[in-house]
Formats: sequence, structure tokens, C-alpha cells
Amino acid sequence: MHLLVKSILLLLTLAANFFFWQWLGKPVELPDVPNARYDCLSYTAYTEGHDPTNPELTLSKEILDADMQALSKITDCIRLYSTRGTTPDSIEAAKKYGIKVILGAWVGGDAKNNRAEIDNAIKLAKQHGESIKMVVVGNEVLLRQEMGYEQLGDMINQMKEQVTQPVAYADVYDFWIQYPQMADYADVILVHLLPYWGDPAPTSAEAQNVLETSLKDFIGRFKGKTIMIGETGWPSAGPPRQQAVASVVDQARFVRNFIQSANQLHVSYNLIEALDQPWKRASEGTAGGYWGIMNVDRENKFPLTEPVSEWPAWKIHSAISIGIGLLLSIGVIFSAGINLFSAGAIILLSQIIGTLSQFAWRMADETSLRLFGYIFNHAAIVMLIGSSALAFILVKSASTTPIPSFRTLLTAPGNLDWRDIATWQSLALFIGTFSAAIITLSLAVEMRHQDIPWPLFTGSVLLALATLLVNRENSYRPTGRIEAWLAIILLAGAPWCFDGWDNEPAILWQLTSILLALPWLAAIKNEIRLIVKD
Repeated sequence: MHLLVKSILLLLTLAANFFFWQWLGKPVELPDVPNARYDCLSYTAYTEGHDPTNPELTLSKEILDADMQALSKITDCIRLYSTRGTTPDSIEAAKKYGIKVILGAWVGGDAKNNRAEIDNAIKLAKQHGESIKMVVVGNEVLLRQEMGYEQLGDMINQMKEQVTQPVAYADVYDFWIQYPQMADYADVILVHLLPYWGDPAPTSAEAQNVLETSLKDFIGRFKGKTIMIGETGWPSAGPPRQQAVASVVDQARFVRNFIQSANQLHVSYNLIEALDQPWKRASEGTAGGYWGIMNVDRENKFPLTEPVSEWPAWKIHSAISIGIGLLLSIGVIFSAGINLFSAGAIILLSQIIGTLSQFAWRMADETSLRLFGYIFNHAAIVMLIGSSALAFILVKSASTTPIPSFRTLLTAPGNLDWRDIATWQSLALFIGTFSAAIITLSLAVEMRHQDIPWPLFTGSVLLALATLLVNRENSYRPTGRIEAWLAIILLAGAPWCFDGWDNEPAILWQLTSILLALPWLAAIKNEIRLIVKD
């Protein structure tokens, strides 16, 4: 009878997992982009191994030509930020496909570079008069505090004397408000509106109201001036910021809703950006590399006139999720020593772990910037599954073998019996607790640009809870100082990881930190007693 009930529970859970993935993959209806074209897109040429920040590096003309051919299908305009590197060849390629160029001169604190950028901009503007529709002198220079507004204004005036195109300056909303004098220098005001980086950060849907309100106020402040939205957009991946979620659907929702708003307000715009730029992740976090309408393989992330799915390959993810869940649970749930309650819990948790493994795999691919990060993130997926398996085996066996202390594990691993599950339990708990403590400290110090990898640690949480559940003799190791201080870091750091009640991943990380510390409460108590005694 128990076998029949367990089988029914298993089938119901598998079905629930399948329908959950079907729900995740359901296409979302969004407004169509008129004529399926954008006003303008920021363009930075990039391929793997290429450093766009190096003005001496260029790309082959074949790559630039292919990019412009692809972009010509969705826009008639690109914005370039510097006059050096690939810019001259990019202008030539754009001209071939009828794409106009907003040319930027990247100026700042380096006088020699400023001179070169201004001279090059003048030369290119004269050489490609029909292709270059505007010259932008400076991008967020005041934001970076690299130059005073009067010096910047002098450069703009110098440019206006030399070229026939309109000359603009580009900066974020707050610095235009702080330095309204810049409007007297520029023919065109390029304002950057990026709600994802706002404080507070709204949802991709609510961002439209924020943006419309800011834009209407801005237009009212600078009446009579030509205004263009120089940058706006939304990342397709990255950490959440309060209510702002970075995903493909959220990016598509923001972009497609925004274009409707811009058209209603009769304001031209430039979206950031045409292609993903992985190199930006080093300074801006994961989100910095995923603002592109296309990925680095030049594939459109979402259509302009059709529903958008966050998980278009949901059937494959569902199959893998269900398969991992079955591998974790099948050998345990049909054991004669498992009661119905425990079997049901293991069936459900196994499918949850299978699903989380897919979330974790996607997060690992999106966040792995360098080789170390790639290895760490994918090793963490193995830990997620392995720790979950250990937790289920512990529940089944209810072993009374004491867990080796972290100190013994680190200083005398050769003295341990690696055939005993308790040794592997100690190793898995140490890796999970130590890694989580490092991440908690990092998030507590600075959360703005960091990912919150809570899915990767759900296996460690299950193992910590299983350790408590089986109530093993000496399992807490109350004299373990390493255990105590790791737990103290987790508990003390958790409150500093709070980022508002709307940021669910941050709350889940706080919960993760607390649960991972639970097996070592007795160790904390003992450590405090020793400190007080000394």
C-alpha cells in the first residue's frame, strides 16, 4: 500500500514540475514596436578577446560590415562614443547600409586624449558629412567629475565653430538639473534615463511612469531646446535592484512599452545598446554586460512584434529538472525504511532541487566572467546536487557517527575515514558554510553590482537542516572555533544584506545565511563563553 501511495505522490510531483516549467515558458503579450524598428542604438564593436577600451585595437571590416547589415534591419541610426579604435571603420560600414551616426568625442581628465578626440571628431564630421547626423562632446563627464562645466562648454563651442552638424552633450538627468548652464552651450540635450539604476528601482512595468514623469519635468525645465533621450534601456540578466528584475521578458517589456511612451511624447531616443558588452561586467556587475538588444552572437534576444518567453526551451529544462529530481530521490523513497511523510518530503524537495539546478545553471552561465568564476559556479551546481543527496541519505540512515570538526578536516584529512558519510557531510557543510560566509560579507559591504546566488546554496541548506533533523550525537561540535566564527559571520552579516521587501533574492539570501548557521549555535555559545572567560 505504501509503495502505491509513494508512486502516486511521485507522479503528481512530476506533473506539477512539468506544469511549473510550462508556466515559466509561457509567452508574455507585449505592445508591438511600430514598424519593428528602433530610433537609434548605441554601438560598441565587440568580439571575444577584443578590448573596446583600448583605442589602438580594431576589428576586421568583415565583422563591422556584418554588424551593420544586421543592425540595418532594425534601425537607421547608431551612437558611437569615441572617435578612435573601430569608429572610422564603423562609420564606413554604417554608410554602406544607410545608417546615420551620432558621433561621440570621449573627453575627460586626460588633456592629451581630449585633444585627439576633438581633432578626430572634427575630421570625421567633415569627412562623413552626410552620414554623421550629430556630434556629442562628452558623455557623463560631469557625473564622473572629470571636468568643470565651463571647460566642457568651451570644448563644445570649439566643436560648433568647426562642424556643420548639431553639437550635443550627454549626461544623466540629475546632472543636467545640477548644471542647467550646459544647455546654453549644446545645440541638443542628450539626457540619460536608466530606471534600473534608480533609487528606488521600479519594476520594468512601473518604470514607464517614472520615466514619463522625469521626461515631462525635464522638457518643462528646458523649454525651447532640442531634447533627445541619449540612453535608456534595461538589462536582460543581472541581480535584482529593489523591485527591478533583470530578465529577457523585463527587458522586452521596458523597451516595447518605452517606445510607445516616447512616440506619444514625440521625443527621439537612443537605446543602450545594440550588442551585449561582457567587458562591462568587471566594473558594473553582471547587469552591465547584458543591456544589448542582441547577444554577443548577434542574435536578437526578443522579437519586436510577438509575445516573449523567458524560457523558450522550457521543455528541455523541464526534462532535465525532472531527471535530476528522480536521480536524487528514486533510491531513497522506495526504501522500506522510509515512512510516507519522509518519502513525500524527499519527492517534493528532489524536484525542487532539480528545478533550482536549472536556475543555477543559467545563473552560472550569465555571471561567470573569468575562468575561476566559471569553475566555481559550475562546481557549486555539483555541490547543490551532491549536498542534497547527502541530506536525503542522512534522513534515511539516521547515522549516529559524529561529524569530524572543520579543524580536523583542514589540518588532518588523512586521519579521516573517507568511506564514512560523516566525513563527506563535514566537507560539504564546510564548503557551503565557508563560501556562504564570504558571499554574505561581500553583499553586506556592497550589494549594488553583485549577484545573489541563493539557488546554488539550497543543497547546503538542506544538508544543514538534515544535520539538525537526525539529532546526531556530537554533530554540532560545540568546541569548533571555525564553525563558530563562520556562523557568527553568517548571522551578523545577514541583516546587512537586506535590500527592501521587494528584493526577494536578497531576502532568500538572508534566510540562507541564517539556516546555514543553525547547526553551529552551540559552537557560538561555547565561543562566547571562552571569550568572556578570557
